[in-house]
Amino acid sequence: MHARGYMLEVEYDGHTLTATGTTKASQVALRGQQRNDGPLVLRREDITQVDVKPASMLTNGHLALHTTGGDRYVLHFRRKQADDFTELAAALSA
Repeated sequence: MHARGYMLEVEYDGHTLTATGTTKASQVALRGQQRNDGPLVLRREDITQVDVKPASMLTNGHLALHTTGGDRYVLHFRRKQADDFTELAAALSA
């Protein structure tokens, strides 16, 4: 499954989620200043919770991923990209 979000590309194969920022700023926003060393790679078994904030006409939406290590990663998307991220959230929650 492939989803293109707000300045990021997400791939999910059923076992591993890989999110890559398309700009330097989005890479830092995704991983943080200290851990900015490539794409974010999460195994499905490490994701404990998936929260979705829907996009509206005025605001972008986001998909928040909580991990077993206590980390939280946020993947932002626009309203026109919402269907892909809703499908991704459903696949991650299953």
